[in-house]
Amino acid sequence: MSAPSNPTIVYVHGIGNKRKPETLRREWDRALFGREMGGASRMAYWADLRYGEPLPDRANDELPISETELEAVGREETPAVVQSTEDFVEQTSEELVPEGDPAAESLRRLAREMAWRADALAAGEEDREARLGEEILPLPRGWRTWLFRQVIQRFLADAHAYVSGGQGASIRSRLEQALQGLTGPVVVVGHSLGSVIAYDVLHEYQGALDVPLFVTVGSPLATREIQDVVAQPLQVPRPVTAWLNAADGRDLVAVDPTIRPEYAPVERCSDYLVVNDADPHHHGISGYLAASPIQGAIRRLFGIV
Repeated sequence: MSAPSNPTIVYVHGIGNKRKPETLRREWDRALFGREMGGASRMAYWADLRYGEPLPDRANDELPISETELEAVGREETPAVVQSTEDFVEQTSEELVPEGDPAAESLRRLAREMAWRADALAAGEEDREARLGEEILPLPRGWRTWLFRQVIQRFLADAHAYVSGGQGASIRSRLEQALQGLTGPVVVVGHSLGSVIAYDVLHEYQGALDVPLFVTVGSPLATREIQDVVAQPLQVPRPVTAWLNAADGRDLVAVDPTIRPEYAPVERCSDYLVVNDADPHHHGISGYLAASPIQGAIRRLFGIV
């Protein structure tokens, strides 16, 4: 009897521009395993299909705010204009999702839901700060609202490009390429929109593939608007033995943080509510990879205690 093959982990990143593929892969390795995994990890990188140049290696892709804007925060300045929620949704939808687009109604509806949740989150965290005397989010409320809306705009732009903007096949091909040639067990980790990409590819995968664990974090897969446009029927993808989903309840992208019981069979799905305070919008990957349910499940498969 031959020895079992060592597992490989394949990452699928989420919304927005990113640093170079190798830089990103190494950072995910270190956040999850505490060290670089070399050939045991792969990054399904698709940011270059959406953005001209990668971010500098030292740039922060989880915080959509420039150094100049951070300086303004330090001076307690707020954005000059904060639109009403409805005006923001209307303008953002018009700019990022053209009328007549088959996915326009679903994506605009999702943008509205995310925007109202962003308002509630900004107000709620400010109120908690005042009551507890804690600096939970070191930004004035105007900046909080602005920052959360940047996340919404990133998500809407990339989701539209993937769902109905003509880039879905090319984006999925990056994960398909990353899976090629893997004969042993494969752990697939999808963050944010990357979880949607991973779900679609695994759902339709035709080759032989053993995925003992599929991990989604900060995922929109439980929202009806996304479920309307992903591969059907809604189910655990055929190659997947177990699906672990984790979300922070304050994460705007994970509007609905739980996938059970919407994907069958439910006994193969597990949901965890975790705390992701690694960034001000509770959506960044580093906070999710550091969450104990995620690290524990993945490290066990790699024999790392």
